[in-house]
Amino acid sequence: ANGNGQPDDNSTWTFMASATMATAPEWTATWDGTAALNGDYLVGVKATDSSGNTTWSMLTAGEVNALMGATPPNYANPTPIPGVIYTTITIDCGVNTYLSGFVYNDANRDMVKNDTESGTGETIFVKACQAGSVIAVASVNPATGFWEMPGLLNGTYTFITATDGLLNCTPADPAGWMATTPNSLTIDFNTTRLENVNFGKYRGAKVSGKVFEDKGDGSATSSNANNAIYNAADEYGIANVIVRACTDAACSTVIDSTHTDGKGDYTLWIDHAYNGSSIHIVKTELSGWLATGNSIGNAVNADSADTSQERSAISFAVASGTLYNDHNFGGVKTITVAPPQSYLVGQGSSLTIPHTINLFTPGVAAISLASQEMWSFVVYQDLDCDLNPDGGPLAPSGGYYTLNSGAALGAGTACIILRVMVPSSVPPGKVENLAVMALENWLNTAGNNGDTGSIYDDSAMVNDVITVGPGGTGQIRLLKFVRNVTLAEDFSFNNQASPCDYLEYKIDFKNIGATKQKDLVISDNIPNATAFAPNRYSGNTRDVSVTVEGAAYLGDIDDEPDIDGIILFDNALSVNLDTVSGGLYKVLEPGQTGHILYQVRLLGTCP
Repeated sequence: ANGNGQPDDNSTWTFMASATMATAPEWTATWDGTAALNGDYLVGVKATDSSGNTTWSMLTAGEVNALMGATPPNYANPTPIPGVIYTTITIDCGVNTYLSGFVYNDANRDMVKNDTESGTGETIFVKACQAGSVIAVASVNPATGFWEMPGLLNGTYTFITATDGLLNCTPADPAGWMATTPNSLTIDFNTTRLENVNFGKYRGAKVSGKVFEDKGDGSATSSNANNAIYNAADEYGIANVIVRACTDAACSTVIDSTHTDGKGDYTLWIDHAYNGSSIHIVKTELSGWLATGNSIGNAVNADSADTSQERSAISFAVASGTLYNDHNFGGVKTITVAPPQSYLVGQGSSLTIPHTINLFTPGVAAISLASQEMWSFVVYQDLDCDLNPDGGPLAPSGGYYTLNSGAALGAGTACIILRVMVPSSVPPGKVENLAVMALENWLNTAGNNGDTGSIYDDSAMVNDVITVGPGGTGQIRLLKFVRNVTLAEDFSFNNQASPCDYLEYKIDFKNIGATKQKDLVISDNIPNATAFAPNRYSGNTRDVSVTVEGAAYLGDIDDEPDIDGIILFDNALSVNLDTVSGGLYKVLEPGQTGHILYQVRLLGTCP
């Protein structure tokens, strides 16, 4: 092709014809060159003797070993004489243009013909069409998938694959097969030679759909919210959700698996071995989300009245060669209640505890409390979150404190305020673990009876820890936050992390009482499945950062003896405010506040 008379343009040697003996020792061979592209060609000879030894005239010994196999039985001509021998011929009776490609079994569905992928074994044709008329037809080699179309005039053509060689321009795949690449390609052919016009085929079925935020238009009166049907105009896809094709709802055998893309779309492939079998398309719930149901097109397959497993799976009998579109899964962000809080209070003291509820979809919200010590709590609603009760205390009904008089709330935040009088009879050291549960019945649903029998579709819970000290102890409040440092996230009350990610914990403290607090030591257990990460502060030289009333202090966990009040012992971190501040905060005055920062690394195999 490069015209220098040498086999150095990365072409492959192609079989042309078998020779026959003429008058010994001469052999002759002929072939039809009318379909070949006009130009110069190199011609070599492969000779095999009666013992099966083969000599290749046009290859060096190294090329023989690399391309044809070891010696024996493959040989190059002896060197230096005769050595590599080939001749040059010129074809001028052929064609001026040539197209070729493959229709191949795209077993890995990557839309690229790999060296290991060959033909489909089926009868397939490639047609060149213009204005709906067939201009040329090429047969596809069933074994190799190769097709060629010589002599096509330059112009714009639509190339299609079909199962017949008739004069129609309708694409078609063999029974049980489907295209992995477009089976209709429009090409502006304006050159002499075009190769690798390829079409991928897969023997099996394809399932596609979307995992989407099932919120309608997001308003409190939306008739679309939480109906499990995808509304393209106002509902957005959820990325990075695992969707699998399985032989059963529990996914004991996985046929194919994928993640949704940035638009929430997914595609799964079902091998023909499962033709006629019942398969299950199963969505794995993403942390912070809850399934509302699923649908096929505009037909609901499962809704919020079903169990969460039913809402996250679609099953059907699969037929190879079939495209199953619009198998969609709806979900909403789960309700949250925050923050989890810790308090130190004295006997007989009163305590006010605020909580924020986040609703990400419209619905009716309620609160439920579970007191470990059977204390009596009073619940107020604070819908505008201004830390002032909206009216009098709520009266429970069936164990639930319903907000907004049972009317639906829009997506957003609402707050509650809990008040309790710590009994004077409670001994110092007693710990109350109060479970605060926020619940929601989504708008346009009748409540989820499928999973728990509850009238509510969604719920979230936090624990408040109240430690009792002697009378006159005063009050201290602790709040704990976390952020993923590796992902550069902001602080929140929970997050997602992968093995080897760094997480930063922040413990806020405040004297919310009317009396001074002396010699405070704040401790925190290093979370399970993590390891304390040293040297993460002050240019990666210090282990812990402490701030009190805007003044920052740094400490280390491994100084012996301890001089800074920072100790890590038995996987628990302790911070002495007096020592770390150099004695400035031996006493924490009423209203004074601060925070502690430390980092951990999530254990596991790093990606």
